[in-house]
Amino acid sequence: MMFFRSCAIVMLFLVCNAGQVSAQDAGADDGIAALVEVLGASDDASFHLDILKGINDALKGRRKIDMPKAWPEVYKLLKQSKDAQVRELAQSLAIVFGDASAFDAHKKTMMDGAADAAARKRSLDSLLSAKAADLAPLLHALISDKALRSDAIKALAAYDDAKTPAVLIENYKTFSLPEKQAALSTLASRAAYAHALIAAISSSAIPRGDVPADTVRQLRLIKDDKIQAAIMNLWGKVNDTPADKQKRIVELTAMLGKASTYEPDLPRGRAIFAQTCAQCHMLFGTGGKVGPDITGSNRNNLDYLLQNVVDPNALIGKDYQATEIRTEDDQIIVGILEREDDSAVTLKTTGGSIITPKNEISSRRLSDNSMMPQGLIDHLKEPELRDFVAYMASTSQTPLLATANNALGLFNGQDLSNWVGDDAYWKVERGEIVGKSSGLKEYRYLVSQMVVTDFHLKLKVKLTSDAGNSGIFFRAAMKDDRHVSGPQADIGQAWWGKLVESEGRGTLWDKSGEAYVKKNEWNDYEIRAVGSRVQTWINGQLCADLTDAKLARRGHLALQLHIGDAMEVRFKDVELEVVEGK
Repeated sequence: MMFFRSCAIVMLFLVCNAGQVSAQDAGADDGIAALVEVLGASDDASFHLDILKGINDALKGRRKIDMPKAWPEVYKLLKQSKDAQVRELAQSLAIVFGDASAFDAHKKTMMDGAADAAARKRSLDSLLSAKAADLAPLLHALISDKALRSDAIKALAAYDDAKTPAVLIENYKTFSLPEKQAALSTLASRAAYAHALIAAISSSAIPRGDVPADTVRQLRLIKDDKIQAAIMNLWGKVNDTPADKQKRIVELTAMLGKASTYEPDLPRGRAIFAQTCAQCHMLFGTGGKVGPDITGSNRNNLDYLLQNVVDPNALIGKDYQATEIRTEDDQIIVGILEREDDSAVTLKTTGGSIITPKNEISSRRLSDNSMMPQGLIDHLKEPELRDFVAYMASTSQTPLLATANNALGLFNGQDLSNWVGDDAYWKVERGEIVGKSSGLKEYRYLVSQMVVTDFHLKLKVKLTSDAGNSGIFFRAAMKDDRHVSGPQADIGQAWWGKLVESEGRGTLWDKSGEAYVKKNEWNDYEIRAVGSRVQTWINGQLCADLTDAKLARRGHLALQLHIGDAMEVRFKDVELEVVEGK
């Protein structure tokens, strides 16, 4: 066995190096064929895993190679492995070999809503890497699947399908902020899609203010006179000259430097950063990794900040110069060069890394521009600009204000990103937030880092065995995940639907909604708070309707595990709507 493993590792080394020299060489394919034969001579799962990982890595960027003669029999062996990862990697390799059965198996896994979300995503990635010809209709269907929606939106950019723009635009209002940004990027990736995007913006189906500067820049790369005229009409001309930019910097410096009684709203400043900059930049541990982490930069220097935001092209670091690729089927990809070999080019984009085989590239150029586009803050009014600048100058993280744009991101259905709580008590299972204890002597909370003002929250809750007590805090104050105070809508025997002010005035609404509860089952729970009025519903039945001028008007949302005996509470289908203009 050790002999086989040693031979395989040597051959794998040769194959990987052959791939770096020229992955199209027959020698490389011969090496893969030899490795397949060696795989068939072993029954060691760990050995299979090592070799499969190496082969899959070596073939990145290649859509298809000729199937080795030994593969059908070896694949039968690998499909029966007790190691799930071996089975999965073998299936991915079968895709590269053009094995029809593997395509069908990956599609089945990808579309199975009951399957593990990570496995479903890997199946999608395998199909996308091979650019399966009939994948677009399945990706359209996945737009209604919360677990894979974001990945499906991004993947649609690779396919020129006439139905894609309508699917994305019709569903746009249901997307979270990251999903909206991914949809806009996909719609800006092709001329046919861009026409539909421009029409949607012109009709207000997609708000013009939602479209970030990097998407506008992507649209400017499309060689279509009608699109370019529409861009000029919607966004005007970008000031390109150094004099124009310097004039803008002087104007902004004067505006922000003048005396003002306005108190900057840091949570709203963070929300603006999330929509404008967080796709690319990390700040206080949150955001993207396309551009540099700006946590340690000179952000509190107004001149430094404005110079970089208004004129990002003044000094472009070599590592952050954009590469623009146009594919044979007219997809436009803009990103930072992450990796290149003789087979493929990998660009790091705002939507993730994209591998493009070199034989599919029609043109490629190194842009004169930074990945950071111009015009990032041109849409901001003075109060918003002050909020943004104050947040950028802050020394520590602040909560994120819920807005109409980001509210759907309260819970992503996959993990507890942007929530604070002890993972000994809180976790996510099958898209559900689960709070569980074996008995507590002090409260435990799961606190959202999003703060709300006027809102309407809908979710489903199940109190297992109808035992214990929980609650949904809103507009609450947070000291840490053990100390939360403020109003809450209660959950538990004799408490369902009541309103309580924790560490405050106690019970605010003492009429229970117990009669509307389906015990040990999922219950629809709603909380609506607008100004001083709060209402709760359980399974569509009004429980509380309180008007109280003393209620807090802004604060966190949080979930509670109550002091007492063992209990389990579950939450799912969480939907937050920001109520504006009331």
